[in-house]
Amino acid sequence: MERALRARAETWQYNREMEKAAALDAAGGTLSNSVRLALGYYRDGKNAAQAAGRDVSGSGDIGDSLAAAYRSLSN
Repeated sequence: MERALRARAETWQYNREMEKAAALDAAGGTLSNSVRLALGYYRDGKNAAQAAGRDVSGSGDIGDSLAAAYRSLSN
């Protein structure tokens, strides 16, 4: 079980559309069955990533992450 959670945490990626769906769901909006199912997997992955200490806020974009990676390589 722990291996599955670790895999979810490692592969989870912030998704703006899923965050919008989560907000709609929290407000009582109607979601299709497929979106509801995808949202469940997204939330599980997000929870696993958060438990693993990853930033799940989505505050940075991919450009910031790439720039930080290149800076760390040059050190």
